[in-house]
Amino acid sequence: MRDPFRVTPEMRSKDRLIAATAYIEAGKKLLLTHGIDHRRRCTCGRKKCPSPGKHPLPEFPKGVHSATRDLAKIERVLAKHPNANLALCLEDHTVVDIDGDDGELAVEALDLPPTAEVKTSRGRHLHYSGELAGNSFKAHQLDLLTGASRYAMLPPSIHVSGFRYRWDVGAPQNAAVAPVELDRLRKATKKTITFPNGKIHKGERNDRLFNAARALRVRGFSEDAVLEATRVINERDCTEPLGDAELKALVHSSGRYAENPDELFGPPSQTDPLPMEFLWYPYIPRHAVTILAGDPGSGKSLLMAMLIGIVTSGKKWPLSNERPLGHKVLLLSAEDNWARVTLHRLKKAGANIDNLHVMQKFKTLSDERLAALAEYMRQWKPDLVIVDTLAAY
Repeated sequence: MRDPFRVTPEMRSKDRLIAATAYIEAGKKLLLTHGIDHRRRCTCGRKKCPSPGKHPLPEFPKGVHSATRDLAKIERVLAKHPNANLALCLEDHTVVDIDGDDGELAVEALDLPPTAEVKTSRGRHLHYSGELAGNSFKAHQLDLLTGASRYAMLPPSIHVSGFRYRWDVGAPQNAAVAPVELDRLRKATKKTITFPNGKIHKGERNDRLFNAARALRVRGFSEDAVLEATRVINERDCTEPLGDAELKALVHSSGRYAENPDELFGPPSQTDPLPMEFLWYPYIPRHAVTILAGDPGSGKSLLMAMLIGIVTSGKKWPLSNERPLGHKVLLLSAEDNWARVTLHRLKKAGANIDNLHVMQKFKTLSDERLAALAEYMRQWKPDLVIVDTLAAY
């Protein structure tokens, strides 16, 4: 195995040539793929491209087998295709591609060593030095890619969603050696329910078994199948399993939350109109969603910092003599490191941090976490909730 892979400041650059030079200097082979244009379409020109921004340019006719360390070629191709994306040939390298909560649970259950990470539009890529024995494989919301016949997208590539791949500044700069435990991810299938901390203790049995039953129902399992699967979890994972009668009652109650037409449709529950209210007139209404859209790097996060500064401190709004009524802000930020980037911006914007709450750890917003977010909003009652960026969550 070559020297362990290390993320350098140049690899974090948004300039493709600067980043490509750093990857090649680290001994990695690259290929260039089609990119994403301003309309969020693949630059190959096909309206229904099956792999937008991820399939090789014509200059790499053999795909990953055309990957090169020839910087002069990379420079020539980038001059011709300035929107091209960068991809890493996984020779002597392994990447775990996590695309959802089930993938996260499967990875967390292995207690893997910390390693270099890339933030992606739907999750993250874990980068490890060395190839994993055996072939690449797919599991539910999880791919493991390894070996010279595979490649993975690299920062500063752009996803079709508009999200820019970026190295996580909160993760280690060095890639850990690929652990043999990764092979256990082959068993992470769609019908597997796992718990990251191994065992379910007495005080949490009902909630966690209920949630497991609900998750199985959402996936289309029958009543009998839900009961049998929950029995397995109860006996395998609970330190003190529930009795069968109590378990049956719990599984039965999980079905009461299934939607039915009478609950979905009917006469309006509100017949008296409510007044329209604004946090910042006429730009940000209360009790509504406001979307701030723009190209990557155009300053959306900086504008969010300014808004947080005004709301939390009670300053006057721009273009107005009014001040915000209420000063609580809840921030969900996947873009930047809190201590090194976001906090500096907020301090400069004059934010009162005492009026700010944050999501402590980046997690995709699954149905369960959306419910937790709604409950937290009901309890703390923030005047403004910011999700930066929506695509990341």
